[in-house]
Amino acid sequence: MSTPGRTAEGMGKSGGPGSTTYLAPTRQLRFRLMLNHLVPGAILVYAGIGALREEGRLLLALAEIIAGGGVLGASVAELIKPAHGEREAVGWVEVFAGLMLMVEGAHVHHPGRWFQPALFYVAAGVATIGIGLGYSRLPRRRRMVLDDDGFLIVTSTFHRMKQSWDEVAGYDWSAPKLRVMTRDGRSHSINLGLVANRDEVVRTFAGRAERLMSAGAADEKAPPPPPTST
Repeated sequence: MSTPGRTAEGMGKSGGPGSTTYLAPTRQLRFRLMLNHLVPGAILVYAGIGALREEGRLLLALAEIIAGGGVLGASVAELIKPAHGEREAVGWVEVFAGLMLMVEGAHVHHPGRWFQPALFYVAAGVATIGIGLGYSRLPRRRRMVLDDDGFLIVTSTFHRMKQSWDEVAGYDWSAPKLRVMTRDGRSHSINLGLVANRDEVVRTFAGRAERLMSAGAADEKAPPPPPTST
């Protein structure tokens, strides 16, 4: 998905129209991320089924099964849907994960004690549900931003590449890495192996790079302006 008219933070604002392409995660990456929810969800469902046999715990057991089952169902749905750069209006994994935290808070609640860890679980659960309900409006970290001044590619919190076109001498795409050579003789690369729409990303990058590199080469070959007479 490309969104025209945006520029990256810290990049030039005068370089003509910009575009943002969001990097869709591969199913492998989504599975890694979903493991954080699948394992606790399965444990909570198992605990809820066991609690059904205990007297006086019916409501809590049902809450455990609903919250854990919701996390499992939402996670599986996230894994099997086609990869794309857009976000759903509601992040159901986060909503059910928030409910799961609140149920866990009920587990650790001990009436009469001055220190209640349950409050932290409930607060974290409410915050997580809020994230899920506002999922489509959250800023996306994994993205490529291009304008006529330069580019920024972010694949994770710790992996990014940013250059101005004036510094770029060439580029090379050898899957899964995009390599950019700069005029000072150095080479910079970024791994797009976990980007599902990497063909779109590389195609968009190449289109902008070829146009601006060709324009830069033409400017270098142009004869200097004649001296002005005084």
